[in-house]
Amino acid sequence: MQYQYQAYGIPFYSSIEIEGLSTLSEALYTEAVSVEIGTVPQHLFHPAIVIKPFSQYNTEEFIYAIPGVSRFYITGGNKVILEPISNNWKEIQFYF
Repeated sequence: MQYQYQAYGIPFYSSIEIEGLSTLSEALYTEAVSVEIGTVPQHLFHPAIVIKPFSQYNTEEFIYAIPGVSRFYITGGNKVILEPISNNWKEIQFYF
């Protein structure tokens, strides 16, 4: 099932239900941020500009880890992969 949301004027299309975002009743946008469950890569595909204990990024990609909760990978400014580590969806969505 495809869910449609909006946050801060940005449309999101998601394969999962996300609490706290306003729902869209119809597809109004051709370009939107997609959110899906998947496996986050261990490292960026392009060299990192900044590497910190729980994150790394460059101009195209961002990896962020919440130990024991979830990992997030954002690429191209329009795709988010969420990798749950725990089963606590409220906590995972809080960090999202």
